[in-house]
Amino acid sequence: MISQLKLFEDEEKKQKIQEQINQLQYELNYDTRDYPISFIVNLYDNENDIYAPEYQRKELLWTLNQKSRFIESLLLDYPIPLIFLGDTDDGSMEIVDGLQRISTLSAFFAGDLKLVGLKKLTELNGCICDEMPNNEIRRLKARALRVIVLKHNTPADVRKELFDRLNTSSLKANTSEVRAGREIDNLLMNLIKELAEDELFRRNTNLSQNRINRKEDIRMLSSQVQQVD
Repeated sequence: MISQLKLFEDEEKKQKIQEQINQLQYELNYDTRDYPISFIVNLYDNENDIYAPEYQRKELLWTLNQKSRFIESLLLDYPIPLIFLGDTDDGSMEIVDGLQRISTLSAFFAGDLKLVGLKKLTELNGCICDEMPNNEIRRLKARALRVIVLKHNTPADVRKELFDRLNTSSLKANTSEVRAGREIDNLLMNLIKELAEDELFRRNTNLSQNRINRKEDIRMLSSQVQQVD
């Protein structure tokens, strides 16, 4: 009798687990698409077509060496991580994950990125896009990138959850960046962001631009708030 009861409880538990998985899977609705690099860059260059939401990191985060190495990887046909975009109600797209890659491509094609520190394509060190062979420029623009596009009805909290998971499963984002993504709708976090932009705070802390890009100003203010609590 006890074993039968245990079996019933186990089956009931499994059913609840399955129901929860089915319910939460339904919230993440997406398509997988292959977009040419030129198409993605054109979207990014037109701010009405694609934008970075508040929880995304600032596009100045990558160093010049990192940007150069990314371009080198593309030229060598190395695989790169997926880009995550999200459709919105007005037809534009938001960048859920991939801002650094997209902004790097935009800067490179605009001639604003000079390649440095390349270990394999050493002849490209010191070059901008227009100094490359024309056939390689065309090939790079035509290369397709795999993109996950969240449907417009994907809830905002699910998008933030995806950002959180993408950036806590690797070393992409630090704790302050992830906290900003999670708490975008939190009034306290919005106040902390306002304080971080205050000229007096910037002058007294004297943080470098790189540390600000890593949201260390947010971390500093958040820690002070926690001490008050």
